[in-house]
Amino acid sequence: MATNDPKLFFAFANGVYKSHYEKDAEMTTEYLKDNVFSSHEQVTLEELEGLKEKVINVLKRGGYEDWELNQLETHLKEESQFTETQQESLLKLWKLYKSNIHEKLYLETQWNNSLEKISWRVDTKMKNKKGEDLNDLTSIVEMVTKDKEGKSKAIRFEMDRKELAEVLKKVQTVQKQLNTFAGV
Repeated sequence: MATNDPKLFFAFANGVYKSHYEKDAEMTTEYLKDNVFSSHEQVTLEELEGLKEKVINVLKRGGYEDWELNQLETHLKEESQFTETQQESLLKLWKLYKSNIHEKLYLETQWNNSLEKISWRVDTKMKNKKGEDLNDLTSIVEMVTKDKEGKSKAIRFEMDRKELAEVLKKVQTVQKQLNTFAGV
């Protein structure tokens, strides 16, 4: 089976990566068949299309979940949709392109500014402008966001105890939703 040859499968998987993640229009399935498997007439275009989808699916899942090499290896062994030789080639490919795949998937799913940094502190207000004693706690928050072009913007605001409690409640609600989606 030609698709089990480690060099040929790695070249094929590398072409799939370039086609899907680097948007190389030249790396079509036909091109890969003609250039990688040219001396193996028994390899069909349909077989390569199916294999291409499997490679894309495993790279995409690994990228979304930001798998380490050992997590991909475990997944490949459990799923066993690839031969052992193909698994080794995919692991080699993952070593080369893991960060690129994750970054490209992250950028595809980012539609707005991203939070770069958040810092905060709690201050005690001792007196108001009229000179009256307050002894009230406030939190001062600074958030630094970055847009898609890489420009950073700092946002600063102040919250009293009630506003902070409301924000914390909303954050807890978001955390519960994230945990639900992540299956935690």
